[in-house]
Amino acid sequence: MVLWNIWNSRNNALFCEKEEDARLIWERARTLGDDFRIFNLSHIEMKPRPPRSQRWVKPPIDVIKINVDAGIHDTVVGIGIFVRDSDGFVLGGRTVYLDYKMDVQWAEAKALREGIVWASNNNVERAIFETDCAGLVNRFKFHREDISIFGFRLKNIFNLLDSSIKFVID
Repeated sequence: MVLWNIWNSRNNALFCEKEEDARLIWERARTLGDDFRIFNLSHIEMKPRPPRSQRWVKPPIDVIKINVDAGIHDTVVGIGIFVRDSDGFVLGGRTVYLDYKMDVQWAEAKALREGIVWASNNNVERAIFETDCAGLVNRFKFHREDISIFGFRLKNIFNLLDSSIKFVID
């Protein structure tokens, strides 16, 4: 607080041509410090939120959960899908490595596509597709006409879902 008040006094001297006594600077810093202490004593202490558990949650009975994710390092994209049933039993999975640079959302969309293809190839009837890409989830949940190239790509991915597959994207 003392340094901050000295800095302000210096700026006032340089830019406003207003000289201040050192005692005035010290008193201002002391008052600011007292106010700060009083404020902290009179208000409830803010505590950070406890970290949320990021544990896997089992799907309902007769529903398959397909977790999809993508990771990017330099010019390599890694895509992974992990499939489990309502007991947590691993039914399958897949990894794909692509040797070209790609935007994160495009990579996540590619991972979702791989999950949908896996579900179609394995005759899955009810599935929950889970991704950590909020933008992708929101685009699927709130179907709005998207005339961008990415929107067109998502529409194609969405059309891969057979009408017989009941699905949720989280």
